[in-house]
Amino acid sequence: MAAVQTTGWGPDEAIILAACARFEVATGSTARARDLHAAAAARLRGVSRTSPVWHHLSTIVDSAGAMVALGDDEFAVARERATAARKTAVAAGDMPLIASVTLVAAEVALATGDHAGAARLLAAAAVVRGADDPTAMEVRSLRERLRLALGDVTFAESQAQGAELSRAAALALLDSALPG
Repeated sequence: MAAVQTTGWGPDEAIILAACARFEVATGSTARARDLHAAAAARLRGVSRTSPVWHHLSTIVDSAGAMVALGDDEFAVARERATAARKTAVAAGDMPLIASVTLVAAEVALATGDHAGAARLLAAAAVVRGADDPTAMEVRSLRERLRLALGDVTFAESQAQGAELSRAAALALLDSALPG
């Protein structure tokens, strides 16, 4: 990991560092996650905003930053970073990327006590993506935490509300969850 942090300068390093930051949050190592996110953000600053990859990279780095902020119980910062990620993901026009931000929005909703809203966002992420991804670690983890928080019946009802949305309505739900 030290080699990634000190050599090269570019998109690949930003992606790797952001992914590692998210992993560290998942394992409870928020101090390490903060350092990795800071390194990812530094790599992003080295990429021109006119680069064809900038919106994607910015989304990935801001999403990781939101998760780091959630790990630190900094909910306002998490919402701010998630909102920035939503804006750049929408600008990129990449539905799987937007879906990944929808999962971050669900994490913010869960952390701030809106469990039913988080479950709707989780289902909406699959609508935006075009399919559910039950193999994704963050989807499985969020699904189980929401099922525990809501109970089976309320979880299923909230999931159904999100799953029945059109893609446009799912995108509108994301916009309302992360306005700005």
